Amino acid sequence: MKREENFEAAEEEDAEALENPIEKKLKGWDVSKEPSARRSSVLRNMPKSWSPRKKCLTAARVLQKFASGNAQDPAVKGKAKADAEYFFKETKKR
Repeated sequence: MKREENFEAAEEEDAEALENPIEKKLKGWDVSKEPSARRSSVLRNMPKSWSPRKKCLTAARVLQKFASGNAQDPAVKGKAKADAEYFFKETKKR
């Protein structure tokens, strides 16, 4: 019985995480911040157990998806795209 409860709780957590993964990963990212502050806030939201390369790659993909779909303001799109390009370049370095 306890296993079933744990399994159901895990399923609920997974469903919540999949509802809006972009907003969770971009928590703290704001257009008005300096580029270094925006980028560090995105990296802080990545799991600590991931390698630096995986964190950068995931950040780049999330920002790219945000810039292409969710962002409606041209300034937001431009900064999200610039941050995504930065993280893609950082991924190649590592």
